[in-house]
Amino acid sequence: MKYFKLSMIAALLLVLFTNNSCDDLPELITEVSGTIIKTASYCGGAAPTDEILAELATPAPYIGTLYLKQGTINDPLEPALATITTDENGDFSIVLAEGDYIIVTAEHLGDYTNDYPWWPDVSSEYCQNWLATPYISFTVNDAYTPTTYNIHLACNPCVPPPPGGH
Repeated sequence: MKYFKLSMIAALLLVLFTNNSCDDLPELITEVSGTIIKTASYCGGAAPTDEILAELATPAPYIGTLYLKQGTINDPLEPALATITTDENGDFSIVLAEGDYIIVTAEHLGDYTNDYPWWPDVSSEYCQNWLATPYISFTVNDAYTPTTYNIHLACNPCVPPPPGGH
């Protein structure tokens, strides 16, 4: 009886492991790469000079850290899968499995209702839509090619404006 039980367990394990083929696993893309170019809105206090507005409107490499999430819509309470750091040219690369991904800034992470409970716009539809909308969305598949992404860094409607701001 003891050998019968061991034989049954061994047979069950064999069936389980042989029925799981590698075809069920997503294929890895060795490198997903691109360039991120940004423009920005003026989100300061006092009225900006024409030079400041022109500089913000001029496309430039995004230099810094962004956050990668899986899917097509951002859930600010869901943690990021990874960080993406761009170089001085706005270039990045990362290894990813096939699927849909989004890239957001740190401002798109977290719960603003705890930080600014007194700010009425935190729970507004406009704030929630801004949080849900990623700066970049893309699909990784066998047809993926490196891309230049143009983003516009808009003012965060979920936080109060600085003194003298609009």
